Amino acid sequence: MEKNKEFYNEVYLKGGSKQEYAKEPEQSIYFPVWDKIRTIIAKKERIFEIGCGVGQLANILLKNNKNYLQGIDFSKVAIEKATELNSSYRSEFDVGDIYYFDFSSVFYDTIICCEVLEHIEKDVEIISKLSPNIRFIFSVPNYNSESHLRKFDNKEQIEERYGKLLKFINVYEFSISKKNNNKIFLVDSLVV
Repeated sequence: MEKNKEFYNEVYLKGGSKQEYAKEPEQSIYFPVWDKIRTIIAKKERIFEIGCGVGQLANILLKNNKNYLQGIDFSKVAIEKATELNSSYRSEFDVGDIYYFDFSSVFYDTIICCEVLEHIEKDVEIISKLSPNIRFIFSVPNYNSESHLRKFDNKEQIEERYGKLLKFINVYEFSISKKNNNKIFLVDSLVV
């Protein structure tokens, strides 16, 4: 069952598993994924981030002069922490629920959605609301967690779920735990 915003507020207050949400972005296990995103996005691309969390990816993109327009998250605590981490860019972060968000209200070239789709029941419905020909960069895990509704064991499972909505450009694989063989798949795609 999908977790509510109170669950995530508590997670972000506590810093998450192994304090990942309290770390500097470069110290996080997710840094290799975020750094890859940094390298594949051109400076001119207007970026909108769904589920920005505490703003760690935004911090990397903003430090590297990427055109980060807005990040939303339905957790008020996450947005408070995102604005603290990115204090010069406070207006770029808003509390917003993607189930009710009007995607036509934002002028963007690229949507980033890291570690979000596995948490929501209506992931396919959200992607179907996106404008055609928009670049959609997202990541999903291959492991279970208390808040995950699904996981993806391989690239084929990701394509099976989202392939009718997206044209896959590249799929990158990142190991985040050798002990558990935990991986993150980063997908660079276009909305069809």
